[in-house]
Amino acid sequence: MRQCCLESHNYKEKLHELFCAGKYSKVFLVCGRSAQKLDIFQWLHAEVETLGGRVIIFREFEPNPRYSSVELGINRFISNDCDIIMAVGGGSAIDVAKCVKLGLEIKREDGQLVRSVHVHNAPLIAVPTTAGTGSEVTQFAVIYYEGEKQSVSHPAIVPEYVVLDENNLRTLPAGQRKVTVLDALSHAIESMWSVHSCDESCEYAERAIRRIVCNMDRYVRGNGAEKELLIAANEAGKAINFTKTTAAHAMCYKLTSLYGIPHGRAVMLCLPELWEYMCLHMDRCADIRGKEFLEEQFERIAACLGQLTVKASIEFLKQLRKDWDLEFSREIRDDEINLLVSAVNVERLSNNPVELTKEDLRELYWRILKEG
Repeated sequence: MRQCCLESHNYKEKLHELFCAGKYSKVFLVCGRSAQKLDIFQWLHAEVETLGGRVIIFREFEPNPRYSSVELGINRFISNDCDIIMAVGGGSAIDVAKCVKLGLEIKREDGQLVRSVHVHNAPLIAVPTTAGTGSEVTQFAVIYYEGEKQSVSHPAIVPEYVVLDENNLRTLPAGQRKVTVLDALSHAIESMWSVHSCDESCEYAERAIRRIVCNMDRYVRGNGAEKELLIAANEAGKAINFTKTTAAHAMCYKLTSLYGIPHGRAVMLCLPELWEYMCLHMDRCADIRGKEFLEEQFERIAACLGQLTVKASIEFLKQLRKDWDLEFSREIRDDEINLLVSAVNVERLSNNPVELTKEDLRELYWRILKEG
């Protein structure tokens, strides 16, 4: 599917044309309360009112959305006979909107988790308000069912339209800017070393890393660069749509649900330690292109980060965590380690370029939580 990308200077005109051409008048708007302060929120209501329609607002979802919230959203979408979906927000809002379009149904039958989909024809418009997840360009969504993360993938949930308006990022607090930027940076890095990397994914990822490194300090300080970071997160999302994420993401989700660590911070707690560990175990390279290829990829990532060596890159990422006051350590019990290891998504481990066993994961979690 070809996605239509709209920017701050033309999105109102283009969306007006879309609404008129498709005779769309019942907009299912997935957003948080903060979206009400944005210009697009006010414009949408005025636009739809002019067309004689209405906006059905859905905001009953969590930062890490549960399936029960998705189920509620689907029921409201159907009961109001909505004909178009718009998500204004970060990854959570966009993921909920994707699952609504997908008509996702999850249930247990004979102890097994069963999913089914009933894809709705309503166009999906994504309006990211953070520079992080890249969810606006991927066929993936993340929700939680009975406390466990569920990854949803379907080509029908790539939004048909995406609005990249840097003005939507200008009121973000520094803390949210930090964790979302780290998520985008992690996407790009993991995409480059994924066993599924290709020339096109690497082009997106390299551009994203360089753009983030050049602009992140100014962005976090609130001194501009919103457009640059919005583009970077978008490109990192495009890279991940080819490759999926790897062990750093697989390891981070339970850190979020168990300790309440924001996602971007959690993944950057894992990524430098994982990279360091992989460098020490290159004899277990899982990429069919071989160890030398993987070493070259590591060096390409280092160059994008502006570092001379892989070791310097790992230290750069650790120092970044420290400088941004995002480190995390705690007294850790063995049963917590077991819980973390058992929650790791095996599928994402298969994308990792170095094979990891459960014992490897145990050692990594000890390092992350005691030294992070």
